Amino acid sequence: MIVAHLIERNYRLEIDPALAFSEQVVALAGLFRTRLTSLVAHWMRVGYCQGNFNSDNCAAGGFTLDYGPFGFCELFDPRFQPWTAGGEHFCFFNQPVAAEANYQMFWAALRPLLEGNTEALARLDQIQDGFAGAMQQELEAMWARKLGLISYDTELVNELLQLMERWHALIGDPQETSAAMQRVNPAITWREWLIAPAY
Repeated sequence: MIVAHLIERNYRLEIDPALAFSEQVVALAGLFRTRLTSLVAHWMRVGYCQGNFNSDNCAAGGFTLDYGPFGFCELFDPRFQPWTAGGEHFCFFNQPVAAEANYQMFWAALRPLLEGNTEALARLDQIQDGFAGAMQQELEAMWARKLGLISYDTELVNELLQLMERWHALIGDPQETSAAMQRVNPAITWREWLIAPAY
């Protein structure tokens, strides 16, 4: 009843109610995986970290329920964690791993609904097995778009992230660094295409 309610409430536009229930469950697993991997890639894109991203804070509709403790990275730090009790397993760059653990719980909860249907169980297991690959694909697409690349370049992205970590390790107090950078970097940068019509 809970899964039927979930489908009706959050997935009705995507899952045909005329399908057999087992088919709806398999479709649900695929759609939730897509929503979850997209959610995590997008919040990493903007520097958001869910500091307590465990399964009870991960809604099956494809969003998170617990908006605290959360935080946005003020300075680049792959191990950024807004919650002191969160540990490294919920840090910024471990959000995809936490999402996979949450998906594992979702998958395990669906399996009993397909008991005796070996074909549907195999498809469900295949969707679960593909989570890491789907997550990686979302992250690669996100990094490519964020950096203005036509396609993802592993070597370039890894080198950029390593340089950012080395830069982060060299700066002193974050507030002092920010204030110093704001003194020399303009808040607004004029562009020729903006000022040419004016003069």
